[in-house]
Amino acid sequence: MIPPPASPSKKEKGSCLLIALIAVFVGIILCAGLLTWVFVLRENGDGPDVDWQNATKVPTTTTSQATVSTMTTKLKSTTTTTSAEIPKTDATTTMPTSIPEAITEAVTMATSTSTTTEEATTTTTAQEVVMPVDVASILKEKSREFEVVEKCAQIQVLPVSCSPSQSPLTSEPSQFQPIHYTLNITIRDIRKPVLEGHMQLFASSKDQVQAIALHASKIHNMENRDRVHVVNCNTGETICVSRVHQIDNIVYLELAQSISSGVDLRIDINGFISADSGPHVYKQIPTAKWRVPQMIGSIFEPSSARHVFPSLDLHNQKATFNLCLNHGPLMVAVSNSLINQNVSTSGITCFEKTVPLTAQQLSFVAFEKTNPLFYNTTTLNGAYLPEINMIFNLNAKNFQQYEWIHSEVSKVMSLMSKWSGFSYPLPRLEVVVAPVMTGHSALGVITLPAQAIAYQKHTSTHETLIKEVIGQWMEGVVTTEHTCFEKAVIAYLEWKINEELQIVKKTRKMEVSRIRPRNLNETADQLRVIRQVKAQSSNLCSPRFVEVFYTLDETYGQDTVVGMIRVIFDKFAFSTATISDWASAAETAAGGRPEAGAIILEWYRPSSKISRPVLRATVSSNSVEFNQLTENNWTVPLEISGSAGTQLAVISEKKQTVPFVSTDYVVVDANRKSHAFVVYDADTYLRLIRCFGDSRCPSGEIGGIFSDLGAALLANILPKPENQDVAKWKSVFKFMAQQNLVEGTAACCVEHAIREMRKCSYWDIQDVCTKIDFNTVLAAVA
Repeated sequence: MIPPPASPSKKEKGSCLLIALIAVFVGIILCAGLLTWVFVLRENGDGPDVDWQNATKVPTTTTSQATVSTMTTKLKSTTTTTSAEIPKTDATTTMPTSIPEAITEAVTMATSTSTTTEEATTTTTAQEVVMPVDVASILKEKSREFEVVEKCAQIQVLPVSCSPSQSPLTSEPSQFQPIHYTLNITIRDIRKPVLEGHMQLFASSKDQVQAIALHASKIHNMENRDRVHVVNCNTGETICVSRVHQIDNIVYLELAQSISSGVDLRIDINGFISADSGPHVYKQIPTAKWRVPQMIGSIFEPSSARHVFPSLDLHNQKATFNLCLNHGPLMVAVSNSLINQNVSTSGITCFEKTVPLTAQQLSFVAFEKTNPLFYNTTTLNGAYLPEINMIFNLNAKNFQQYEWIHSEVSKVMSLMSKWSGFSYPLPRLEVVVAPVMTGHSALGVITLPAQAIAYQKHTSTHETLIKEVIGQWMEGVVTTEHTCFEKAVIAYLEWKINEELQIVKKTRKMEVSRIRPRNLNETADQLRVIRQVKAQSSNLCSPRFVEVFYTLDETYGQDTVVGMIRVIFDKFAFSTATISDWASAAETAAGGRPEAGAIILEWYRPSSKISRPVLRATVSSNSVEFNQLTENNWTVPLEISGSAGTQLAVISEKKQTVPFVSTDYVVVDANRKSHAFVVYDADTYLRLIRCFGDSRCPSGEIGGIFSDLGAALLANILPKPENQDVAKWKSVFKFMAQQNLVEGTAACCVEHAIREMRKCSYWDIQDVCTKIDFNTVLAAVA
């Protein structure tokens, strides 16, 4: 008897059911994930954030807020290499000077992608795209100069002779405009260092002269006339040099004949030696205990280039450069432009012709045994970024931990491209970590201090990096004759970028409050707000120079400074802008307000004494009367706030009355936007004491208003008080002392005025307080 087939057990049925339920559940999750990607992530074109600290393969772009675009990631892949993975020659591969084909492809794909997105949804606005600048088109007007250089370079020097001149002839470097340098520098000795060079300088005369003036500080081997030749490019004639002599930092090449204005010249100088490059060239030599790469490089500031090669070294003297650097056979070199592989050989690196630069913007670095990180051309938030080659002077095994530098450089470059409307103009940026004290920026090369980069958590490390990237635009592409103006713009843009990107937790308002001088006579930058290499110099830029840009943005709109920069780049790319040019741009950006331009002109006017506007406001029932207390007259936009609201007044006269009616407190510059100091009459200060703790007060910064009074007191700029107001002023000063609204010497002098000298030192009283006219009157009354 055959038994019937066994029926499935309950256990077998349960297992099948469980597997089926799991399969259904997984399918639901996959479908939900797919739908989320299609309708959320893909719609916004965003992907996941990337951890730059732990990434082993560095993506093309990343930001802290916006995420990586799928299209961009597919379009460009970025490679991360160690010195063992990529030969040193790969880090300096020559790229064409025109826009790479990949960038052109990226433009096409970005355009088509944005069009598709607009058709798919109306809620997402198209992202602003900053196209790569066409450098050749911008420099089209200089084509005539390039032709002059090409033809004149072929002219042979002919033997000429003339009698040495008897009386010294002079001229000014400003009487010549450089066109092009062909410069060959040989590194003879790294330890000192000693540099030897040969040069052809092509320049045009602006006036009729009989001597050529060049900047040259302690450049040797130039006194021999046989080493110097001058060619008239217009006629092909070799002009005899009758004498070479030097006065201070200028060398004069006296000619046997006079040359008229507008003559193109070629000046050949052979075998000059720079043995006193000092702080203008840094070096690093490895030892048995100090295993670091060997390195030598330039770090030029204003008037630095003349210590290395004869030059025309003024801010408005821009020219192109062809540099060849002779170095050790194992060394690799970088400069402002790409390597010219056609003429470079072992031990000699020649570079492509640069865009127009000032002499101080020339940069070169030769090194061996370094750790490179190389990143391909890419895009970030609609802005095109160049190749970035990072050269490390760090003896670190895991140097990929410094990839954050590339991340921050990319973010700042992207934002600067958008703000200026001018993308980075070169195919590559070299970032060199070197043994320098402070950072340095030359167009195409950023030099960072190794000691600072080693401490990523330090705020100053990120501030330095941001400023040097900004310098690629503000000193590299556009130059301003006023050095402190350049550095002040860079400092302000660093604050503004930090507000936007939140790399460092700081705000513009916070920084202005920090640097607003307690003493109106301050001259030194103790806070290192403005990037300066020579801290021992007596010509430091005052931190107060930065404040005027904050005033422009807060008064006329937050895009005023950015708009001003766009106007300048549109007109003066690869050229030089004057303070008048910036003033005109400020007026345009402020909507045609002439006082915006006047602020720039007055704030940066030539003056032997650093000052700022100080106004005394006397408040009455229906008006506010302003008196300017400074010797110079200023144009000052000021907000007046009261019960009826706030109105903007422009003070431009020494004494000016502004109609204003308020039934309650009246406060001038209630939010402290102005670059001016405002002081009041005694009665108004007594009312402001009540305003200090009153919710109806139109200002939440009354303490700062009393601090400005302390600064004006210390500068001895307050007019002597009337006898009937002495008691009122003592009440005001007692309030300031009790609330600790002033500090330092200002606090001492406030207490000296009311004869309560708890915080005073003997020397403060004798050297400062007793010499203040205001204190003399108050302290004399018991």
